[in-house]
Amino acid sequence: MSSVPQPSSNDAPLPKAGLSLPRDIIIAPARAFAKIAATHEWIPAYAVIVVATLCTTALVAPALVHIAAVTPPPPGTTAPHGAAAIATAQRGLIATYAVGQVTIPLLLILLTASALTTVARFKAQTTSYVTYVSLAANCMIPSVIGGLLTAVGIRAHDPASFANIQGLLTAVPTNLAIFANQRNDREVAFLARFDLFDVWSYVLLAFGFSEIAKVKFATALGVAFGLSFLFAILF
Repeated sequence: MSSVPQPSSNDAPLPKAGLSLPRDIIIAPARAFAKIAATHEWIPAYAVIVVATLCTTALVAPALVHIAAVTPPPPGTTAPHGAAAIATAQRGLIATYAVGQVTIPLLLILLTASALTTVARFKAQTTSYVTYVSLAANCMIPSVIGGLLTAVGIRAHDPASFANIQGLLTAVPTNLAIFANQRNDREVAFLARFDLFDVWSYVLLAFGFSEIAKVKFATALGVAFGLSFLFAILF
């Protein structure tokens, strides 16, 4: 990829990139990296992430509700009784899932930006933290698009066909959970975090970090996939 031009203090301020930035990260990554370096915009990308994840929640909600209904409650607890109580529990489940789908990406963006800033400082680069926030947010776009496409695939199934969360995670075979022992819940959940669309996002992150911070691509790739592994363990 071509080098990203570094904005000069004498340059006139560039117009806002807006939604063209999350679009360009898909169709023209080099142009997107240049815009990130010049504008530091991340709000449009995060807006796309929020909309996509809320749509994802709406699409998988029927399957989640069914799985919750057929899963025995933990020992020492009782399942809600009565239509009103069940409806309230279902709404609580979906609300909790939606909140997690919206807030966890923001947390990942901030943690990623912190890690990239730290590595850049070790390389004597002084690029601002908000530049890496912008890079992290925009590079997450392929991942959330993948999540939305997966949700469409899940919605195409009868919700009653899902007996457990493992079935949900492997309904669309784009992640490593298809190779897991289906009787090992933790193994399935962990391997499901490694998805083709996530790989796309982390490769973009490596390219962008290499261009903006002027570090070797091998270093950038190691940092990007190191973060991927760390986040799979933590989240």
